[in-house]
Amino acid sequence: MNAIPRFVLVAVATALVSAAAFAVTEEWSYGEDLAAVYQILADGAGGCAMYGITTNGQSIVVWLDKKGVAQYTKRFANSMYGLAAASKKEIVYSNASAPPMVFTHVDKKGIETTVTVASYNLVTSILGPAALSQNQADSKGFFALKLPMVSGPIQMARFSYK
Repeated sequence: MNAIPRFVLVAVATALVSAAAFAVTEEWSYGEDLAAVYQILADGAGGCAMYGITTNGQSIVVWLDKKGVAQYTKRFANSMYGLAAASKKEIVYSNASAPPMVFTHVDKKGIETTVTVASYNLVTSILGPAALSQNQADSKGFFALKLPMVSGPIQMARFSYK
C-alpha cells in the first residue's frame, strides 16, 4: 500500500523538475529598424551575427555579444550574399560589391580585412536569402524573430533554455 503513494510522489516531483528544466526565457532583443532578417549565425558564446534589411531598404550586418550589445554594425546600399562564419572572435560576410566580390573578415576589435582570391568572386550563396545557412542555437539557448502583430520593425531575440 505504501508503494502507490511513493510512486505518485516520485512521479509528481519528476514532472515538476522536468517542467522547470524545459522553461524558455527571453534574455534580450535587438531591433534597430529591421524590416527582415535573412540569416542568423550563433557565435557559440551566447551572441550571434545577423544579416537583414532595414526599414529604409539597406542591407545590414550586425554582430551582437552575449548581452545583445552590437559589437559591429555595417550598412550597405547594395544587397548582400550573406554571412560565411561567426564565432566569438570573428565574423565573415560577403556583400554584392563590384567585381571581384570579396569576403570581409571582422575581428573582435571591429577591424575589417578584405579576403580575395585572384580571378574569383567570393559569395556565400548565389541562390539568395532562402539558401543561406542558419545556425540559430548554441548549448545554452537560441535566437528567434519577434514579429509585430500590427505594424513596426521586427526584433531578433535571444532565448535561454532556463
